[in-house]
Amino acid sequence: MGYRSDVALIIHFSSQNEPETAHLEYLKFQHWVKHDLAVESEDASTPETGVLKKYTYDDYVRGHLHDRDGETMGWQPDQHMFMFQATNIKFYGTFPEVRIIEDILAESKSYPTAAYRFVRLGEDYEDIVVDDHNGDEYCTDGFPEPWELIEVERFFSFPPTPETLTKEIVV
Repeated sequence: MGYRSDVALIIHFSSQNEPETAHLEYLKFQHWVKHDLAVESEDASTPETGVLKKYTYDDYVRGHLHDRDGETMGWQPDQHMFMFQATNIKFYGTFPEVRIIEDILAESKSYPTAAYRFVRLGEDYEDIVVDDHNGDEYCTDGFPEPWELIEVERFFSFPPTPETLTKEIVV
C-alpha cells in the first residue's frame, strides 16, 4: 500500500513593471511543460528488458487525472497560472509522476516573473513540506500571491449524524 501524501502546487507569472514579459514567460513555460518536459521511466510492459520510455505531462494527465478523485492539474491562461492538486498519492522520488512535478518546480525557478507554492502533507501529522519561491521580477499586481492561495489545514472526518441520534438519555 505505501505511505500516502496530499500535494498542491500553484505557479503564477506576474510582473507589475513588465506584464508582457510575464505573459511571454508563462507561454514559454506552458510550451516547455507540454512539449519538452519528459522523464525517463522503466517501461512497465517489459520490466525484464530494462527498456526506458519517456514519461510526459500528457502521460500524467491521461494516466492519472481521469481515474482518480481529488486531482486537478491545469492552466488558467487569464491569470497566467498553473495549478496542481492530488490527494492520496505515493510521493516517492523514483516515481515518474513525482519527477514530473519536481521538474516543473525546478523549471519554474528559471523564470524571473514566476512565483510558486508547493505543499505536501504526509500521513504523519508532523509531515508537512512547504516550498515557496519568488522570482526576482515577480510582483502580484493585485493578484493574491501563491502562498496566499494554498493554506494548510489539518482536519478529521466524522461519521454523519444518524437521524436517530438523541441528546437526551434514554433509559
